[in-house]
Amino acid sequence: MVKKISGLASCFVLASFSFLLGIEQTVLAADKFPSRPIELVIPFSAGGSHDAHARAIVSVTPGIIDQPMLVTLKPGGTGAIAAQYVARSKPDGHTLLFGAPDTNTLVNQAQNLPYGKEDFIPIALINYSPTPIIARSDAPFKTFKEFVSYAKANPGKIKYASAGVWGIPHVPFEYMQKKLGIKLTHVPYKGGGPALKAILSGETMMSGSQVTQALSHIRAGKLNMLAIMDTKRHKSFPNVPTTAEL
Repeated sequence: MVKKISGLASCFVLASFSFLLGIEQTVLAADKFPSRPIELVIPFSAGGSHDAHARAIVSVTPGIIDQPMLVTLKPGGTGAIAAQYVARSKPDGHTLLFGAPDTNTLVNQAQNLPYGKEDFIPIALINYSPTPIIARSDAPFKTFKEFVSYAKANPGKIKYASAGVWGIPHVPFEYMQKKLGIKLTHVPYKGGGPALKAILSGETMMSGSQVTQALSHIRAGKLNMLAIMDTKRHKSFPNVPTTAEL
């Protein structure tokens, strides 16, 4: 029988995005804002859910603000490169970090980072999206229970892709391994886009992705959703169990 892993739901329903502002408390003076283009910094590669959400936001800003909003990609280091870039930028509100659970987790886990939580101010919650556990459709398991049985019989054989060390799904998958007594092989990439490509190409067998990012591939039969890390089922996949149920 599979042990309950409801902790995944409570601890790792983190896949929401936020704007983080590298700014000093006293910096916003009487000058007109914005006075120049606003740079929206994405901590991952092109093609991922962060990139897609950011560009959707940028597309509707003309007419709302007087300056253009520009997307800058700074992948690598599970968001550390982008976060450091924003933390070191001029604290005038014109450089924003499109944050993620990965960047939030990293700052609490990694040592000797050249920035800290005190260097940022959250200014907006953009999206809430629980992380599904997905596998290739040709994987030797079709359900979460079958996955656990296969993993126990084949320790280390299953490779899973992530958006980077300490990111999604690295942290919840590590938790899952300890909770269930299984061993998987972690393969980190520089963002959700490359991680998704890795599972589609067969480089890895599993991953955890944004529902919106994996949706078309699931509906096309290329990927199979084994479970979703949340306390309630997703409306688009009512037959897929949550980790709270398992």
